[in-house]
Amino acid sequence: MTNGTPTQARSTAEWVQQHGSQYVDGGIMAVPSMIGGPGAFVLYSGSTSAFEQHESALATLGRATYLGSDPGLAPLHDIALLSGMYGMFAGALQAFALIGSEKVSPTAFAADLLAPWLTAMLTSLPRMAADVEYGAEPGAAGSNLAMQAAGFVNLIQAAEDQGVSADLLVPVQRLLEDAVAAGAGDQDLAALVPRLTRAG
Repeated sequence: MTNGTPTQARSTAEWVQQHGSQYVDGGIMAVPSMIGGPGAFVLYSGSTSAFEQHESALATLGRATYLGSDPGLAPLHDIALLSGMYGMFAGALQAFALIGSEKVSPTAFAADLLAPWLTAMLTSLPRMAADVEYGAEPGAAGSNLAMQAAGFVNLIQAAEDQGVSADLLVPVQRLLEDAVAAGAGDQDLAALVPRLTRAG
């Protein structure tokens, strides 16, 4: 029950099994103060019988979510969730740096504007996930990549104008521009996912 990679978990599980024991990997989706509370959950994968035997004890830490017998699934989900979190926080840090360049209160900005805006944008995740899994309907993009790529240039320019690093944004700009150049300009953000995989 520590941060690791799917490959590390599978390797550890193989070693444990070779020594006659069962292995369950866990990914803790909570900060220490949340442990045991209603907001905490822990991801588990690996030996089904071992998980079932200890499930009640494990549930005292937080909601126990079993993902299957492949020990790599818990760390895979853990890393994926953390990637989403850090991506969101990276955007928030960029936003704080930008508004701070004009001495705007980050506290008021976060409470009055940033948190409500991000909360509203999060409602698009299920639709985006469906587009990734099943494919988007032709012409259904509400904000196509060509438009987003054109507008994203201003995020970079504004950061530079305000004396703020654009390092967090440049990779996204490159991804958008590459997708548009490859003919995906009429699609939505979900079309970027295949470009992040080795096969893409």
